[in-house]
Amino acid sequence: MPSPVAPQESTAETIEISGVIEVGGKTNVIVKVPEEHTSRYVTVGDRLVNGKVLVKRVEMGLEPVVILEQGGREIVRSVGSSSALIGAL
Repeated sequence: MPSPVAPQESTAETIEISGVIEVGGKTNVIVKVPEEHTSRYVTVGDRLVNGKVLVKRVEMGLEPVVILEQGGREIVRSVGSSSALIGAL
């Protein structure tokens, strides 16, 4: 009987979110992509990892969360979190 295969971590799940900043009505997200040497600012609609990951939206609340999309799947990332909460929307 073959052993079950563990789900492979998506690239979006490895992206670090270190901050969310609202300035002049525009929301900027500070991200660190594992293959890149430095963090950078992105906005909703930007694509990361050679276009594979979309910055879909930012939900502001007590703790803002960033929703990334890869392969039709939404990945919810909180600021400073090293683990992902996976949404099936």
